[in-house]
Amino acid sequence: MKCSYEKSKFSQLWPKSVKEIQNKIVLYYKYHGINIRTCFEDYDRHHNGLVTAAQFARSLLAIGPAELTSLEVDAITRYYNDPIKAGMVNYLNFHHDIEKLKQTRDEKLEEDYKPE
Repeated sequence: MKCSYEKSKFSQLWPKSVKEIQNKIVLYYKYHGINIRTCFEDYDRHHNGLVTAAQFARSLLAIGPAELTSLEVDAITRYYNDPIKAGMVNYLNFHHDIEKLKQTRDEKLEEDYKPE
């Protein structure tokens, strides 16, 4: 019974909110100059871009925006789960997505503020 309750709470977030959560993370990491890749490399013993789901969630809660809820962390963790290795999260995909969002935001800002 507990599992279905958690799934129903989780499904309220999925997938629309993943972008919203990513945007929240982008703003925080950009402002604080945090590099996601270096935050997770210490946990990546095999240097394959994977960390355990627990390590990913703990790190995100420790270095991420304070307003991230545990439900949002769970959504991001599930979104970046490795499809082949159960219980592992691909932090490099997370890193690349956040970096791409940062770049997109920067380009949009440059376009918005071009002098005419």
